[in-house]
Amino acid sequence: MRVIASSLRKGNIVDLDGRLYVVLSAESFHPGKGTPTTQIDMRRISDGVKIAQRYKTTEQVERAYVEDREHQFLYQDGDGFHFMNMENYDQVTLQPDIIGDSAPYLQPEMKVTLAVHEGVPVSIASSGRP
Repeated sequence: MRVIASSLRKGNIVDLDGRLYVVLSAESFHPGKGTPTTQIDMRRISDGVKIAQRYKTTEQVERAYVEDREHQFLYQDGDGFHFMNMENYDQVTLQPDIIGDSAPYLQPEMKVTLAVHEGVPVSIASSGRP
């Protein structure tokens, strides 16, 4: 789905040249003269490389289709962070780079929303409910 760059927000997933990126921050600049732009800081999901892109606010970018699924945080160990799907009780382990800044806030039995792209969790958002 194509969207204008200025509509992207933290946590959105974009597809650039066939690779998925999670938006870390998006900031719009409206100078007195010149073209308004949007600065987007992103992390490539496959290997964690961070990049920054600047777009005209009206430029279109490809936003990846992701499905939000509710999971429950179970525990953290040397393998990563363990979550359980609340519908079918399947468990999934996520690496710390996907969890990012949310890691210190995770508590056992906390419900979170995982953004899933083609069956693979790509980002996390806390729903804040125990």
